[in-house]
Amino acid sequence: MHEGRGVPDWVKGLLKQARPPGYWLPSSLRVERFTTQRLAAPVAPPDPEPDAEPDAEPDTKSDVPIAFVGDTRLVPLEDVTKETLRRAASWAGAWLVRHQRSDGLFAYQYVPHVDAWSPTDSIVRQAGCAWSLVTLTRVSGERRFAAAALRAVNGILSTGLRRDGPGGLSYIAGPAGARRLGAVPLLLLALDEMDAPTPRLKPVADELTKTILSIQERSGAFGTSARGLEFEGSERYIAGQCALALAKRYRATNRRRLRDVCDKALIYYRDWWDGGNEDLSFLAWMIQACDAADAADANPQAVDFAFTMADWALQSQFGEDHPNPAWAGGYRGGPGIGTAAYTEGMVSALAIARRRGDADRARRYERSVRLAMRFLLQLQLEPPDLIFIPGEGHRGSVRHTLTSRLLRCDNAQHFLMAALRAAALLDDDATP
Repeated sequence: MHEGRGVPDWVKGLLKQARPPGYWLPSSLRVERFTTQRLAAPVAPPDPEPDAEPDAEPDTKSDVPIAFVGDTRLVPLEDVTKETLRRAASWAGAWLVRHQRSDGLFAYQYVPHVDAWSPTDSIVRQAGCAWSLVTLTRVSGERRFAAAALRAVNGILSTGLRRDGPGGLSYIAGPAGARRLGAVPLLLLALDEMDAPTPRLKPVADELTKTILSIQERSGAFGTSARGLEFEGSERYIAGQCALALAKRYRATNRRRLRDVCDKALIYYRDWWDGGNEDLSFLAWMIQACDAADAADANPQAVDFAFTMADWALQSQFGEDHPNPAWAGGYRGGPGIGTAAYTEGMVSALAIARRRGDADRARRYERSVRLAMRFLLQLQLEPPDLIFIPGEGHRGSVRHTLTSRLLRCDNAQHFLMAALRAAALLDDDATP
């Protein structure tokens, strides 16, 4: 049952599922409502590896009962380990690869109640998925992820790259021709993280860097216009994405100008934040930019800005004392997959705190990340969850919220990135 629904609505919904259209159940039928808190036995044994052969026998079988609240599988905090998170990231990546289209892009959104894929798409989220597979390749070293990442990058360039802007300015366009600004920094991040980009891809990184530089205003803000060419994009997202891409690009090329424009952006957006613009979506990317700037070249201003945003974000996270145990670790405003994006920022704050020797913040941030990953693991479809999903091949996918089973490619992307980064920093010996 969804929390907050009354018994009449619940019974009506149940009857719609239990009877064919036009069929009336006898008046003698009695409906009783109950809630199961814990199963007496495991629903299914664990699988040995992502994308194992269907008939492969798992190496081990668990006798530990699975705790549920309603239809949500509860994940104990002690189960959040490096191994668990890396495995979960591989499953999410395997789901993306399984649903990669012939053009290199990914099936966008699966809608379970109609057992069909939505025709909608987003070139920004496609670029994010490509970046996540590049990152997964660096961590896992698996060729299947490397091949899929290269197909995705080439697919975006083949279908979306345009070089007809003023002065030959390059940009990324969506299927309907819309110039989507967010795809530029995300694709640049993917290119810079690739171990050995092909000769065809190397000049593209320089072109995309010029595009980001051309949208920065004198104040340091990132606008949505370059040489008179208008883009689509929200400052809540693109500000951090562009600053992050430039900071990473500076680290890869050592071009001083890139550091200077990144520093200018961080100074502007610190004042913008202090002016009453606190926002979880904004800090999800901007803390990552602060981390990259400080890692590339010690930057006290970036450190202070990151800590300010992270300390504010902690106020929006549900603790273990939440009345619904499934919600513990999630963030207000859902909770749902947005928690993964916010956790990407919090992992960067943890990295800064460790680098700077701030033990108190490192302890608080690690606790926050651990709780958030506990929540997020509940969104990933494990064998017990697949009973609710009619389609095939959805093991490892990530649903949108605890109450929505929409499966979208960027759900898997944000989950994958949060899991990989958390796994790299969490201490398995620490007390949960």
